[in-house]
Amino acid sequence: MKIDGRLTEQKANEWSLVLLAMGIPHKINAQKEDSFIEVPSGFLQQAENQINLYEAEISAVILPEKYIDPVPIPVFTPLILYIFHILVYSSSAHTWINSGAAVSSKMIEGQWWRGITALTLHADIGHLLSNIVFGVIAAVSIFRLTGSGLGWFLIIISGFFANMLNALIYKAGHSAIGSSTSVFGALGILTAFQVFRKRKRGWVPVAGAAALLALLGQAPNSDLSGHLFGMICGFVIGVVFILITKKIKNLETFPLPNRDKFQTMFYLINILIPVVSWLIAFNKI
Repeated sequence: MKIDGRLTEQKANEWSLVLLAMGIPHKINAQKEDSFIEVPSGFLQQAENQINLYEAEISAVILPEKYIDPVPIPVFTPLILYIFHILVYSSSAHTWINSGAAVSSKMIEGQWWRGITALTLHADIGHLLSNIVFGVIAAVSIFRLTGSGLGWFLIIISGFFANMLNALIYKAGHSAIGSSTSVFGALGILTAFQVFRKRKRGWVPVAGAAALLALLGQAPNSDLSGHLFGMICGFVIGVVFILITKKIKNLETFPLPNRDKFQTMFYLINILIPVVSWLIAFNKI
């Protein structure tokens, strides 16, 4: 049975994350302007109750429209990752993975850039698509508070620090690829936003992360420690962001006078981070 009948694709994805966190079976039928969610009839009342609670809460925290960036970063970033994946596997994937994987022994020797390059590599298209789906769902919620440019920056560095922490713990004998550390970093950021903005359901992102850990943990060669560290690093980064914005008092008083320019600066930084990291990996700079 359907929950609602005319949702935007973004709203359907948000509701899906809530249902996933609550363990309610469902399926998204995504259309650009007319999406809907299907749940078994026996779960319909429970699903509607959870959705109503979620909507009642976020109505108090969604920022005014002027704070929401219209730039469709959630579309561009997955497209870039997909094109990059095709490029890697149409050339010499072995060379790319050897140069960019998060190999713990090499990272603790000083090859920090692997903490970034590993985020752009995926074992196969299924690995890539699962990270894109869950990553975009979490990211669009973060953008309401941070803007899309700054939001992606926070997500990227949460994955980077998670990879570095993973390397420090393992020291040797561990190698990982994939952006799932950043996906869990995004969930950690969301959790911080919920908890430290005193929302009653701050546990929802935590429950969602636990559900994702269980789901992704069933996949072969799943990097569970990377996922856990992603969540932890994202939470810390989210707390730091909250503390900074509390001092600033208002998002309109960000360090740059024009907020569009502020977000554009982070768009450029987000592009430069992986580009420069790969150039270092291949000894080009």
